Amino acid sequence: MDCEDRFFGSSCDDCSAGCTNRVCDKISGYCSPCFNGFYGVKCDRLCFSNCENNTCTQNEGKCTACKPGYFGDICNTSCPSNCKGDICHQTSGLCTDCKDGFFGKFCDVCSVGCTNHVCDKVSGYCSPCRLGYFGGTCNTSCPSNCKGDTCNQTSGLCTACKPRYYGDTCTISCPSNCKGNTCNQTSGLCTVCVAGFYGSKCLKSCGNCQGVSCDKGYGDCTTGCTDGWTGNKCDNKVVIITNGDSAVGIGIGSGVVILALVIVIIVLVRRLTMKRSDITGPSHMTDISLSKTAKELKKQQDNTYDEIATYNKEQTIAQISHNEATYEQLGRREVEIPHIYETTDVDKKT
Repeated sequence: MDCEDRFFGSSCDDCSAGCTNRVCDKISGYCSPCFNGFYGVKCDRLCFSNCENNTCTQNEGKCTACKPGYFGDICNTSCPSNCKGDICHQTSGLCTDCKDGFFGKFCDVCSVGCTNHVCDKVSGYCSPCRLGYFGGTCNTSCPSNCKGDTCNQTSGLCTACKPRYYGDTCTISCPSNCKGNTCNQTSGLCTVCVAGFYGSKCLKSCGNCQGVSCDKGYGDCTTGCTDGWTGNKCDNKVVIITNGDSAVGIGIGSGVVILALVIVIIVLVRRLTMKRSDITGPSHMTDISLSKTAKELKKQQDNTYDEIATYNKEQTIAQISHNEATYEQLGRREVEIPHIYETTDVDKKT
């Protein structure tokens, strides 16, 4: 039995609505081409909803194109969210273009170090970097001790260091005695030392300077020394003699000087006497006078010790003046010694 148009099979069933003009083979029901939105041998299956314009291949039902935001054979996979206009390659799913702030085939986010999060959409490179970052994509942090979180965008070396640090990456601590914890960024030498220290790295202690501070280079005390110290660096201790020690010391010193003078006088007198004896014979008066002079000088020396012992301990200057007077007395006695020879001559005549 033959079916009318738009029907097929032994029961003359309706041709599929997907068949163009509803015309199909009267025996099998196959039809071609299908209306948009249908596929299959009988055009009785619907294309997938994400196929653009509801168009798919008749045999397999693959979408000829996808609606924005989808990719794949049947457009059932979403494009990466950062694709500009939600458009990606239908087969690979790679973005054809990226939204601002994203780069690469999959529109990865630009580095947080990129200024305003804007980078090259292909390479991801950005310039300049935000403070605290360096590198081609500004994805590496500057060393933590860079002053102001600023470093060279290419090398990452610090342009300046925070206080207390030095070196290319500011990882070395300044010497502890640098004033203000500040030192030369390259050498680490202190610009100024804290009070009490000197030297290129302020490691040497000042002497006993007045006001503590000293010259940074050589350690000389520019404000003078504290009591009891002397020298350019005030590192030599002054020996202070107390009044009692001073009196004893002056007495001993005076005695030594007087004794030396007496010995010299005796030697000179004896030489002169010996000369005269060779010419005129011995003279008893000379020995008597010489003995008398020695006794007087010894007595004077003893008196000097007695006077020093009785002086007030705090009157050191007065004692020194007394010793000077003693020396003057000795000088006068030296002048009087020639009278001894005159006495000797008189004795000779007698």
